[in-house]
This record gives sequence, structure tokens and C-alpha cells, in this order.
Amino acid sequence: MALSNESDENLSRRAIQSKEDAMEAWQKWLSWGENDKVGAALIDKIASFGLGDPEIIEFLEGRTTSGIPMIRLAASDALTRLAAQGDVLAIAASQRCQKHHRL
Repeated sequence: MALSNESDENLSRRAIQSKEDAMEAWQKWLSWGENDKVGAALIDKIASFGLGDPEIIEFLEGRTTSGIPMIRLAASDALTRLAAQGDVLAIAASQRCQKHHRL
């Protein structure tokens, strides 16, 4: 049973202080979230902990093929931002994504 958007709003207001908090919030959103904007905001929050973190880069790269357009775009944008900051893992992931989307 999906919870209401009010629950999505509560999730989006939750204090996220670490990568672990952000990933836990993502899992909760996957379970019952309905608002794609909240999911995209969580992607951005996860990415804020991503510079030099291979786990987060892999997570973001995986979301670039999501069936939810807003999630796909948020993940792609996050990788691009990390790549622009010189993260070599994000640069490689971003290039793979661009190549994949051109096919």
C-alpha cells in the first residue's frame, strides 16, 4: 500500500546528514514514495556525498537507466556535476552513460 504524498513530504524534510541516511531515505522512497520530485531530490542529496565515492557513482550510473524520467535526469545531472568537479570515476561513468544513450 502506497502512502500519501504527505509521507513523501515528510521524507523530503528528513534531516539527512550522511551517505547512509541518504541511502536509507532512498530505500524508503522506493518502497512507498509516489512523488518523483522527492525521488529526484533524494538523488541530488545522495550525489552531495558522492565526490570520490565509488559506491555512489555506481548507484548514480545505475539510476541513469531508470524507467522514471525525472530520476533518470537527476542521476545524469548529478554525474555531470561530479565529473565537472574532477571526479575521475564520475567522468568515466558519465561518458559510459552518454555513449549508452547515443546507441
